[in-house]
Amino acid sequence: MSTVFGDFDPRFPGIALTAGSAERWDQLRRYALGPDVPGRLSELDDRAFLDAVSSTSVLSHEMRHFHDFLLSPAGARHMRTRVVLGLNVLQLLINLRENGIWDRADALPVPITTWCRMSPGEREDWAATLADMGVRLRLPMDLPLLPDKPDYSIYTKTNVMPTDATSLAHLVTVCEGYRARLVETPVAGSGFTAAHLKEASAFLVQAQDASDSLGPDVAERFLALMTAAGNRYGVALRYLGNAFALAGAPPMSDLMAMFTGWVLLGDPVAAQDQADPLIRFALLTKAMHATGPRAFFGDGDTTRAFARWDELTGQPSTLDALRESLDRDERSLASFRASTDHVQPDLADWVTGILDGYQEFVHARRLMVGVFLGRPWAYLSPAGYLRNAEHWVAPQLRVTFLGNSALDMGTATDRGWAVAHGFEDSGGRSIAKVIYTDAEPAGVPCISREGADGLHSLFAAADVIVGPSPADASEVELLLAQKIVGDDVTLTRLF
Repeated sequence: MSTVFGDFDPRFPGIALTAGSAERWDQLRRYALGPDVPGRLSELDDRAFLDAVSSTSVLSHEMRHFHDFLLSPAGARHMRTRVVLGLNVLQLLINLRENGIWDRADALPVPITTWCRMSPGEREDWAATLADMGVRLRLPMDLPLLPDKPDYSIYTKTNVMPTDATSLAHLVTVCEGYRARLVETPVAGSGFTAAHLKEASAFLVQAQDASDSLGPDVAERFLALMTAAGNRYGVALRYLGNAFALAGAPPMSDLMAMFTGWVLLGDPVAAQDQADPLIRFALLTKAMHATGPRAFFGDGDTTRAFARWDELTGQPSTLDALRESLDRDERSLASFRASTDHVQPDLADWVTGILDGYQEFVHARRLMVGVFLGRPWAYLSPAGYLRNAEHWVAPQLRVTFLGNSALDMGTATDRGWAVAHGFEDSGGRSIAKVIYTDAEPAGVPCISREGADGLHSLFAAADVIVGPSPADASEVELLLAQKIVGDDVTLTRLF
């Protein structure tokens, strides 16, 4: 129903908003980023109403995503996996040159994992298809052939660093394996994934923000429309609402937020597969139904409730595992730095950038977890979360302008924004512009613009180069990858 203004991207440690037209930018500028409040909401049809309320409350929604990701041990593991993937992709690019590939070719088909599973005949057919289209590139026909079912047994190690790879085929397989770790698996036959539970957490905060800024009646209509929608927000809210209804629990946002918070804080190292938010959701729903809401929630104290839920579901202590995960972050950072002490000059700047950005993330996470453990209810309660924004880690804020729309970039840059990237196609047509705010975000600053932007650029490029499919990569991401690969080699998308 409503066009999305923001979409949390775990590759970017901050808030990422999107404006595809001058009208969308005007809504964001006035309502999300400015002091204005939309008027006459009761007179708007459902779509216009959702757009107005969404643009007003989108920052709180996306900020909650960022903080949930920063807090959770699963988010920390995701970031570690991204860092290792990025380092291995950088090494892959170096190895391609050292193996003489670019002496014989001037293009790299992506995803490289797809190309490495194409037979020599299929590669020749692809080259002929490009030639028929007038595209004449020297393709790397001699890249290694990989089996259809790769052997990921190498992942008995905690982290496979670039120097561990013994061949190009080995390195491509390592990259593919780490990329595969980042894919969430839905419940069979339902399409329900951990992403829906993350949306429920963020939407509860957004609904509270709408109530605070626009009034309870507006928030009630907003919640009803979003619950009925067929999008991911509607799915998330219906699953959560049904779980509470089956247990006879009151659908109070504070209780739902505490329930969702426990579900999202599973530690994949301490609890392994049992840390999957979908499994924790099922276990906790069953425990709430069996215990009854009064005994299940108790007096509302978060620490006691979490300990009780850990026991009811047979999980290790959620809060103890959260503390322990911080030491894991520090050990990973030290390991990464030790493993890349003697990188080649070609890699040095990129490696330094990715590890400095990861160090900022580790520092931000330690601060965020410390504040949460000191006052978990202040974070989990939607109203408490909004009231205490100055205590949380401040996210970087970026807006991407899509297409060649007539956006008033002058106004944007005059009011405290800086253009970080401009992307154009081969004909000089603008594809997108990315701007950052120069104003200090609310909260405690930990992650720099350079750190956040550098991590996103490399992580997005790694996804393009490794896969899993070309449809997942936007034109902007392809251009980011091209910048990292360099001008001497053309990335060509397999389709």
